Amino acid sequence: MGLRTVVSASPAYERAMRQCGLSRSPQTETDWHSTLEAYMQSEALRRDAGQRGLRFVQLHHSEDRIVTAWGQVLASLFEEHTRTDLDTEHVPLPNSPEL
Repeated sequence: MGLRTVVSASPAYERAMRQCGLSRSPQTETDWHSTLEAYMQSEALRRDAGQRGLRFVQLHHSEDRIVTAWGQVLASLFEEHTRTDLDTEHVPLPNSPEL
């Protein structure tokens, strides 16, 4: 992500391009030719596409964001495990006949 790339119009690539604010996913041979021609002829277009992709990656896929997301996943698993243990384990009370 973040590299200027012309991609086939698969659902995942279409979604990523839309989220970046780009609309160049060729579907036909003619589309491919015109898209590649446009990028070859315009440094500004290439720069804009690269900057949009980079901003998207920095916002949605930065190391901090990924670490935070994994932290939330692990915390939720720990919380669920702790809740489950407390709900299902029988811990005898002090001075109970079970001790």
